[in-house]
Amino acid sequence: MVKNNRSINICKMISGDKEAIRKSLFSESKYVRMDALIWATYHCITENDIIERIKDLKKDNAVLSGYTIGNFAIAALENLNSEKYDGNDEYQKSLIKNFVPSKEKAAEILKINSN
Repeated sequence: MVKNNRSINICKMISGDKEAIRKSLFSESKYVRMDALIWATYHCITENDIIERIKDLKKDNAVLSGYTIGNFAIAALENLNSEKYDGNDEYQKSLIKNFVPSKEKAAEILKINSN
């Protein structure tokens, strides 16, 4: 079975490929941008250009699962200790708390996308 480019890219990001994450932060696909935010956070990638791009994404209003990409960017920045969220939005606080997948969940996602 031939994997599609998205699956290959996700596998690279899950494995911590900084270039795949960097490129994906600029993707036209909101799903790919969200994946890049999650895996940049998971791997604690804090290079200046990546943090600056994540800060730019705080203005992204594309919606996924009831949150904007901007909400995901705020969660990423908080979890990367780059910007403190001091708001009162309970949904945002919940997203921050639950943003990064566990090691077990990451392994499960990688296994699904490797098949």
